[in-house]
Amino acid sequence: TSSSPAALDDLAKARRFAAEDADLLLDVTRAYDDRAMSRETIATARDVLRLAPASLDAALLLGDALSGEGDAQGAAQAYEHALTHRLDAVDALVGAGLAYLELGRAEDAITMLRRAVSVDPDRGDAHARLAETLLARGRPAEAAQSFREVVRLAPGDADAWLALGRIQLDLGDAARAADAIEHAVAIRPDDADALLLLATAREKLGKPADRLSALEQAHKARPDDVEAAARYGEALAESGDADLEVDMIRRAGA
Repeated sequence: TSSSPAALDDLAKARRFAAEDADLLLDVTRAYDDRAMSRETIATARDVLRLAPASLDAALLLGDALSGEGDAQGAAQAYEHALTHRLDAVDALVGAGLAYLELGRAEDAITMLRRAVSVDPDRGDAHARLAETLLARGRPAEAAQSFREVVRLAPGDADAWLALGRIQLDLGDAARAADAIEHAVAIRPDDADALLLLATAREKLGKPADRLSALEQAHKARPDDVEAAARYGEALAESGDADLEVDMIRRAGA
């Protein structure tokens, strides 16, 4: 993958030599792509598609390079071209979905990303972008299902577990919310925001002792946080520990 002047000169010569040979031009396109030379990748990929319009690899390389250059419209067209020749090309489906998001075509993006995960249920990046898009479009129940797929594939993704927990809380399912947030806390035990969210879920479940435990951990994780101190003080008051309550209130107001 050398990018020395001699190596780049060899690539330019190879491109001229392979001017009418789609297979050789595709090899040159890959070499440019390996070197992150997007403009050259775009030009040679177009040459390949001129000679071999059904080349899936060339269309994907073109779409990826155009996306990297910030040309979402061009990228979308390249991925669409790929899909005219192979409807189940997962990389093209995901690429088109992401390009549509850049273009503000959220519903088209959702359609493409759904197609992608139906072809490859283990495509985690597609599930994640689908979940985020559905949530942004005000479809939390569908977003929750997509986030479940994300954590199935990446159980160590604390952010996905937290997102799932927040959605479940908003949907009124405190039990599932608590379960999801507990997974996040197990991954990041000192995440005060996650602990505060867990306390909220446990409060809704009517578990004051567990709520108090989460708030205590949140306060220890971030002792200068006003919200953590205040909520911990309130929970202590409800538990009957007046001395600690006064101390927490004092700290929260400091």
